[in-house]
Amino acid sequence: MFIGREKELSQLNVELSAWKHKTVVLVYGKRRVGKSTLIKEAAKKFDGVVVNHMCVTSTFEGNMELIYQSVSEAIGLPNIRFGSLSEMMDYLGMIDKKVLLIIDEYPYLKQTKKKNEVDSYMQAVIEKLPENVKLILCGSYIAMMKELLEEENPLFGRFSLIQHIRDFDYLDAAKFYPELSVRDRVAFYAVFGGSPYVLENLDTRMTLKENIERFLLPETSLIRSHIENVVLKEIQKTFDVSLSFGQLSRFRVEQNYFIFIFIGFITRPISKGESITMKVNVIRGGEYVEEEAKCTANNDITPKDGEQAKVDFDCKVENIEKV
Repeated sequence: MFIGREKELSQLNVELSAWKHKTVVLVYGKRRVGKSTLIKEAAKKFDGVVVNHMCVTSTFEGNMELIYQSVSEAIGLPNIRFGSLSEMMDYLGMIDKKVLLIIDEYPYLKQTKKKNEVDSYMQAVIEKLPENVKLILCGSYIAMMKELLEEENPLFGRFSLIQHIRDFDYLDAAKFYPELSVRDRVAFYAVFGGSPYVLENLDTRMTLKENIERFLLPETSLIRSHIENVVLKEIQKTFDVSLSFGQLSRFRVEQNYFIFIFIGFITRPISKGESITMKVNVIRGGEYVEEEAKCTANNDITPKDGEQAKVDFDCKVENIEKV
């Protein structure tokens, strides 16, 4: 059953039913927040062919083959091997049907090439988007999806609708347990928040205390594992898709730079001298602002599969008062 998101659903329905302008929609938000569910609900009213494709962790070529397969299946034809995304779009423009193309988990496709390269391909596709085709890009890694909104990105200014899907507020969250008293609804929301994934897994036949003991306290419990995994993944994507967390060590001020050593943990191989960019909070003019620190690895590290390895970085930020 679809719950909440009335405003977002209405916006999507308007975009998908209007044919006087080009429709390219960006939907992003953290994992399990209901992005795909929202898009599927809107697609139910689409008068045409819906191609709902989810990208995977693979090569660019592997993802392309799967997209071509999704398109072929949706239009009811044997697997067509297109030469490129542009060629696939040209073909969709020739069929006598309206088409909604949904590319979910776009970051998996984006990270198969150099920074902004896949976005450049997608820019070319959007520039020549056929009149009978509407496009939705959806993704979970907020930091990576926000890159699409930066002025230097090829996709900047290309979206007719941008939706940042967040957790439910109290009013929508309470719709998941309407049988509870107002006092209990407030208590459940105060503890478990408004994540749709969390809310749909709660057992309102049990008390709040029993839900906490079952879903939050055990280290391997469903909801606790979900929360920890979502937070960790987003941190990893923020820190150059590799650096998860760490601590500031020795520091000094030198020639208008604040220089410090950051000890962090990575999940991919890194070479001595390799550079990454890290976000830090600094004080400028008496206010905290977010700045980029340029960091260089001091040692070679190759983590074992599924594990993290510690590495230290030399980092510097220009002209700041305090980190």
